[in-house]
Amino acid sequence: MNRQPLQVKTFPLEDIKALEIQTIRGNLTCLSHNENEVRVEVYASRLSFGSWTWEDVDKFQFDSLGYKTLKADQVLHIYRSKTDFSGYLSFLERTDVSFRIYVPRQFQCTLITDLGDIRISGIEGTQRFRTRFGSVFLNNLKGSMLSLGKNLGRRLVVENCHGHVQFSSGGSSLEVRNSSGNHDYHSDGGNIRITNFEGKLNCKTRGGNIAADAFRGDLKCTTWGGNIELHKLYGNVAANTMGGNIKVFAEQIQNYLWLETSGGNVRLTFNEQQRMDLEATGSRVREKGRIHFTGQKNKAKWRGKVNQGGANVRLKTAGGNVTMEAFPSAHVPEDRSWSTEYEPFESSGITEPTMAAPKFSAPKKKARRKAPKRPKEKIRPTLKQPFKNLSEWLVVFVAVVLMVYGFNTILYFTTQLISSGGTTTESSIEIGGVFYMNMINGIIAFVSFLLFVSYFDHHFRIMYVKYMVLFGLCFVLYMLVHGTLINVLNRMDSPTGFWAAYKFMVEEPEDSSGSPLLAILFAFVPAAAALAIYAFYNRSEHLNRRISEQEIQLLNLEKLKTKAQLNALEARINPHFLYNSLNSIASLIHESPDQAEDMTIELSKLFRATTGRKNESVHSITEEIELVKSYLAIEKMRFGDRLQYRIDVDHTLNDCRIPRFLLQPLVENAIKHGISKISEHGVIEIDIHEKEDEKFSIEIHDNGPAFGQAISGGYGLKSVQDKLDLFYDGNASLTIVDEPKKTLSILIDKNHAL
Repeated sequence: MNRQPLQVKTFPLEDIKALEIQTIRGNLTCLSHNENEVRVEVYASRLSFGSWTWEDVDKFQFDSLGYKTLKADQVLHIYRSKTDFSGYLSFLERTDVSFRIYVPRQFQCTLITDLGDIRISGIEGTQRFRTRFGSVFLNNLKGSMLSLGKNLGRRLVVENCHGHVQFSSGGSSLEVRNSSGNHDYHSDGGNIRITNFEGKLNCKTRGGNIAADAFRGDLKCTTWGGNIELHKLYGNVAANTMGGNIKVFAEQIQNYLWLETSGGNVRLTFNEQQRMDLEATGSRVREKGRIHFTGQKNKAKWRGKVNQGGANVRLKTAGGNVTMEAFPSAHVPEDRSWSTEYEPFESSGITEPTMAAPKFSAPKKKARRKAPKRPKEKIRPTLKQPFKNLSEWLVVFVAVVLMVYGFNTILYFTTQLISSGGTTTESSIEIGGVFYMNMINGIIAFVSFLLFVSYFDHHFRIMYVKYMVLFGLCFVLYMLVHGTLINVLNRMDSPTGFWAAYKFMVEEPEDSSGSPLLAILFAFVPAAAALAIYAFYNRSEHLNRRISEQEIQLLNLEKLKTKAQLNALEARINPHFLYNSLNSIASLIHESPDQAEDMTIELSKLFRATTGRKNESVHSITEEIELVKSYLAIEKMRFGDRLQYRIDVDHTLNDCRIPRFLLQPLVENAIKHGISKISEHGVIEIDIHEKEDEKFSIEIHDNGPAFGQAISGGYGLKSVQDKLDLFYDGNASLTIVDEPKKTLSILIDKNHAL
């Protein structure tokens, strides 16, 4: 292998803002440095079929591979222009071409390889990557980290990464350490482990386990069969598994905690001072510690309040037990089944050279109280047993042997039939007879299965009765088909082709004693095949039904999560608005008692409309505008002629439904940070109009001073952004601009109407 790079190229940064590099087989490493240039190092080797070792590639051989460099639209492209193998055939490629790239800290990279590892470290910006059969290592990154496709490699390691991460794998193990932001991970079967995370995290795996330690924020996790284990939790959780166990150690539950499993056990450990609205359902509900519960409870269900109510907590299992344990505030119980230790991040780039990466400063983290050290427990790998007992092993063994025997028989007779070349020898007639007989019996088995599933299956509930009916149907169809064919055959004087071969199979030989056992045995073959097909179909239907039920449960869980989060937002919005309104009334009591009285009446009308509503989270734009007008009427009493407003709504949008209290916080911000800062002629304009591409906009203008830095951190704007995220899932946006006109703007996709 090369100890030094085969080629080194540098590109000035003046006209390059992004990099896109592709290779078929090889590792890609992207590191940051302090130079004002992009440095590309190439390492190449080829597998020798003679010695089966990797040998160095010279410059002439590398040039023949067809790698090109192209600069277009401020993007540097490095790619291979010709190849015989790519995608899933990359294993056949015997030339390994790896790249190590050094870029400035602020940069955008796209790295693509079919067979190799990807490592990105120390860069800020948007990073995109894809490897079909390699591992991915992300270290000390800020910005967006997006996978361009499903990774089928061994593992993903994300360490010290802050921002938006999106990754999908076909079975890789996922490890996330010391990171924050909005992360989304999907795996078709690998395990997911989270250590020291802050932000929003959505993780899903089809069969692996999910484990998290030291988590702050909103966590949504789903696994179809694995276990879920969460420790040192601060925030909100929605966890669901189909058959596995759920174990949660919650230091603090903010708004909600929902744990649901289809057959496993649920265990929740929480602070005894935690306030919650609790609903727990299982085969048996147990308690440990001092739980101050009021409400209804029995052996299998609890429903009521803990410490007079608070966060929404739902614990549910279809067949297991629910255990709740409260620990004192000053004591955090140790859990010896969990270890927070992990392997250090592999910072080396490509295995050929050994080179130190440039130094860069790590992002600052908030100081946190150090957790007590927990003893490390060694986990020994165990051999997975796919079958539970000897009988299952024997059944699978017999099925495999019969399958191999059947395939070999089909292959043999088919090749013999083809090699006969259409001659009518006795051997070719015999082979053709076997072939045609198997085809006819296969059609009989398939038609019997279709008839039974379409017309008879739903009439019977007991499984063995279904099998008996299907067996009888197939036997009757077998006798009917072959009886018809034999009657047609008996009317022929000299059958040829298919009929000659069929006659050979059904005609009793002259030297035979005429035993009927063989004929009965042949009649059982299509029936056995039909039963096998139905057994497989029935098992698949059962599994699909279980998965559909699980998806419905997840959907209901997501709706409950959205409802709880919205209630939490409105619970803070209403006191926030009431506080400001009461201040306005207080300021008018001595100056203008009549105005203060009118303002109090308007406020009571507004809150009557708010608290007297139905249990709905959305309403029409017309209703929202009425709430805004009531609020503006209250504020106009306070500001007098200093406040004027104009509302213009496209009549086609009057019935469009939007979240409640979406506009009022924005209008309040316009008054607080705009109108209140000027002495006269304050104007607020609200425009709601349709846009192109099936969208509509809500714009709020005021003629106050430009937005300052403090405006982005206010609770009003944050509540609006949170509502847009909850209801529209990325299909709505909130923007703030000063030029050419001071505007708060919301853009909503009409295709995602509520």
